Amino acid sequence: DRIFAANERAWRGAWSADVVVDGRPELQRRLRSAQYGLLASTRRGSSDSIAPAGLTSDNYAGMIFWDAETWMFPGLLATRPELARSVVEYRYRTRDAARANAEKYGHRGLFYPWTSASRGRMDSECQSWDPPHCLTQNHLQGDVSLAVWQYYLATGDRDWLAARGWPLLRGIAEFWESRATANTDGTYSVKNVAGPDEYSNGVDDAVFTNAVAATALRHATRAARLLGHRPPTAWNRVADGLRIPYDADRKVFLQYAGYNGSTIKQADTVLLMYPLEWPMEPGAAAATLDYYAARTDPDGPAMTDSVHAIDAAATGEPGCSTYTYLQRAVRPFLRGPYDLFSEARGDKSGAEDPLSGFPAEDFLTGKGGFLQVFTHGLTGLRLREDGVRLDPLLPPQLGEGVKLTGLRYRDATYEVGIGPRTSTVRLTSGTPFTVHTAQGPRHLTSDLTLPTRRPDLAPTTDTARCRPVEATSETPGLYAEAAVDGSPTTSWSPAGAEGSLTVDLGPQPLRVTTVTPRWNGVPPASHTLETSVDGRFWRPYLPGDTARKVRVTVRSEDPEKPAGVSELRVAAER
Repeated sequence: DRIFAANERAWRGAWSADVVVDGRPELQRRLRSAQYGLLASTRRGSSDSIAPAGLTSDNYAGMIFWDAETWMFPGLLATRPELARSVVEYRYRTRDAARANAEKYGHRGLFYPWTSASRGRMDSECQSWDPPHCLTQNHLQGDVSLAVWQYYLATGDRDWLAARGWPLLRGIAEFWESRATANTDGTYSVKNVAGPDEYSNGVDDAVFTNAVAATALRHATRAARLLGHRPPTAWNRVADGLRIPYDADRKVFLQYAGYNGSTIKQADTVLLMYPLEWPMEPGAAAATLDYYAARTDPDGPAMTDSVHAIDAAATGEPGCSTYTYLQRAVRPFLRGPYDLFSEARGDKSGAEDPLSGFPAEDFLTGKGGFLQVFTHGLTGLRLREDGVRLDPLLPPQLGEGVKLTGLRYRDATYEVGIGPRTSTVRLTSGTPFTVHTAQGPRHLTSDLTLPTRRPDLAPTTDTARCRPVEATSETPGLYAEAAVDGSPTTSWSPAGAEGSLTVDLGPQPLRVTTVTPRWNGVPPASHTLETSVDGRFWRPYLPGDTARKVRVTVRSEDPEKPAGVSELRVAAER
């Protein structure tokens, strides 16, 4: 009894923070499963970080990857910084091996291996040599640096920064200064790398690698000044000079120098928007998201669509694609009665990766990404030195709102309630702090009311956009909502040769003037359009029909490759 009582007390404390989605019990269960997976694999005072499957299995041999810093750490840091600390403490504990790795391979500073275990040694613990990701997945150094800086921003622990954070920030900055190659035009390149997209190896000027390197150099410079050190002038010179491939005509950042639009395995360039917050001209974030979302392997790892959802929320393009990506970030990967996460929707994590095997379970990387859709996507949460930035958004499909409790900043605890029109930020304990909003900085002393962004309510001539929709069947990841979310990049597809999609236009009959399906790839062998006033009796669509519902039925010759609908546009009037 004493053991059970102690266990109950421990879990009661662990659940002091939560994400609550009223009216959506299945989504609520998935969020609890995601949090449970992370909580069960961490503990206060640990310096062991978190493997991709946590403590649930020996998948990936329990090794530590970028998964910990990029996908699991941020969601924990937002609510439980004492648990998130294990991720950065692991890098501090293995720093001597990282310095030895750098010396062995001709670099300065700290060089963490792509996969590592108890000591962090490249020669005995890194397992990815063909292709040589141990040596080329250099973005990991920037991922570590970003996590260290975020931990400082969240906690404000200057003593920790001086004693443990600064040695890591400095060592990684030294690595990047030595890793960069000066070009004759005064710019710098990082050559022969693999970015997060593991389908592209041995490339030059990978955009996320260079951007996260520049970010690491700037954060190290800032930390040095906070602590009274004089940073090397080379750090800013290299940061400002690193090449960032960009197609200005299309407003698309290029994944690396010479990238030709090939299929990518997982999130890469889209990480510029989040977590890096890389500066972009208007329209570039949305164009870059659409470009790479359309080129990402649908059989790739589970975490990619979570960052797509966060980016979609940040750009706020008219429509509701944030919810489409939210669905894609979780539904294809759930397994069993306890909502375990699979690494991929099929039997292989990356259809074009010859080295990938059966997907890992319980894939905490995916759970961590899914949790970030709520902690950072819907809230717009970003850390600042003097507070946090919040810019809440609510998809119409979550109409009863979302509430996040137990959020932490320095010694303060606060909560965010996102409603259909307004959102409330409430300080529940601790020292007041600044909340940066789209309307300007606000001081949180008790409660703040912020407008909730609703891109689904932007004016449109498409009556079907973001309306309730259902389908007779769905291919995993290609859900009905995608056909009416306003994004040409997402789509619905049936789970077979034939399927129907039905859109509810509202409670009052409308005069439907046009119905235009836009196909995803190859058009169907045939299709029919129908309308109905009551959803029971249907007739073939004719321009000018009065209807409350519109239905499209698609038929494909190959049931393994069913045609889909990227957008079903409806023009109607009263």
